[in-house]
Amino acid sequence: MSANDVRTVVSAAVPNYPEMGQFLAARVKELQDLGLASNVPSQKDLIPVLAADMARDSGGDAAQYMAAAAQQINGNNTTALTSSNDRYTGIEGGLKFDELHELIHICSAPGGKSVLHNWKLQLNEGAINVFALLTAPVAGVKEADRYTDETRIVKKLLKMIASDGKEKEGYATLYEMTFVGLESETHITDFFKLVGNAYIRKIEITKEGKKINVRPDGKTPKTGPESRWTANEAGDEFQSKVRNWNLKWLEDRLPAL
Repeated sequence: MSANDVRTVVSAAVPNYPEMGQFLAARVKELQDLGLASNVPSQKDLIPVLAADMARDSGGDAAQYMAAAAQQINGNNTTALTSSNDRYTGIEGGLKFDELHELIHICSAPGGKSVLHNWKLQLNEGAINVFALLTAPVAGVKEADRYTDETRIVKKLLKMIASDGKEKEGYATLYEMTFVGLESETHITDFFKLVGNAYIRKIEITKEGKKINVRPDGKTPKTGPESRWTANEAGDEFQSKVRNWNLKWLEDRLPAL
């Protein structure tokens, strides 16, 4: 078995929610059994690991990338990293949740660089972390706060979809856009169609017979295009605002957790 074999299993079928955590825990264990997760004694020891990865991606000798790797590791206070050759390296004594999160990245694409990762890094990190939180109890790993804004937005999008009675469909589509059909953005659009359908269900009729869109926080939008959105238009707008990572706009329209 190889990391590619594990990814083939992950992308072959969409497990039911909430059994996704159990399914992914088994895949993470397979990656660990392949020896793809390892630790080094200190932050300094991560520098040659990153330098080798830079050389692997760009060509040349790892020695010539040592200075750049040191600047990145020290500047970002990096305690763990995932390499393009599907390896996770962390500092000894680090949190197991970080290893879990990164191995789930590897389940999505080589080095974790999936279509969703390239489409919007923040959405991908939030999705991966939601799946890591589902997986952690099954894997016997203590949860940790990571990617708090990203995770919160993904949870709120899922809650919006669940308010339309489609919780399982929301998780299934999130799984598909993270792990399945990695040559296409189709599943990303499908996810936001569910968001759009859920959002326009908030429409109410005023006493004057005017149709308005009531946000999940109870506020109503000012007169304008938003009050007349179709489901597809709402989905397109949410997709656009996520891609631009407009947190204020999103928080104003998504339900509280």
